[in-house]
Amino acid sequence: MSLNTIPHLLVKSSRIENLEAEGYEVEDIDKARMLLKKAVEAGTSGSRQDFVLKAALKPLIQRFDPSFDESNYGFKSFTEFLSACKDIVEVTQGEHDHIVTLKGTNHTVEHGSREGTSNRYEIILKKQQIGPINPRMLDIALEEAFKLLHDQEINTIQFRGMLTEKTSKREPGFTDADATKVRAVLYKAMVFRYLDKNRTTLMPGINSIDDLRHRVRYTLLKRVLDNTSEEDPNAELLSDLIFGTKLRVDEVYMLLAEYNKAEQGA
Repeated sequence: MSLNTIPHLLVKSSRIENLEAEGYEVEDIDKARMLLKKAVEAGTSGSRQDFVLKAALKPLIQRFDPSFDESNYGFKSFTEFLSACKDIVEVTQGEHDHIVTLKGTNHTVEHGSREGTSNRYEIILKKQQIGPINPRMLDIALEEAFKLLHDQEINTIQFRGMLTEKTSKREPGFTDADATKVRAVLYKAMVFRYLDKNRTTLMPGINSIDDLRHRVRYTLLKRVLDNTSEEDPNAELLSDLIFGTKLRVDEVYMLLAEYNKAEQGA
């Protein structure tokens, strides 16, 4: 029986086995599940972030198959479709939106290990919907963002596409999903000065790429420290998180000093 001949109003369950019993072809449902897995993998590639925002996931799937719609498989909503795929993905609440990770992604924190602590810092950022982007890729994207925003106004809606176009010429693995992560980091760092709902530029005081880098790096460190109970954060691991190497601890100590001074003056 073709999917198109099944009246959607008769579908009363989102359980895969029940859908199959009602006449949905196994291979069609399997295709949707494969698309879901492929989209999450694509959304997390090229960075150290292992999740995709739920709101961004369906458009990602439709990039692989423009005809995709969960109702074609008997689901009343995309949320219902994800619930039926709990063996593939895990959906958890983020700061503003749900985040989707592949089942089996290792979030285990191994206490006392450097890797475990590093993972804990990354998870702190992820809970705030700040995906730890590969620092080298982020650095290139910040350079291009500065060129786009410095001393000029650009269309707010077009910013992500422009950033993807510019950065991907220097970093071929850079995608729209990466641009979304960079835009989120810039937003958290209060980099944008919105002139109206459609135009934006840089906030006053950001006069160079170094100013922009510093603000973003300080924001990443502050977001971690504001949300951890550690009295003595590991500078080496913060260096790895922010700079992509454990050898820039001197710069981390400078950021820590700036953070502590701000906290004392608060």
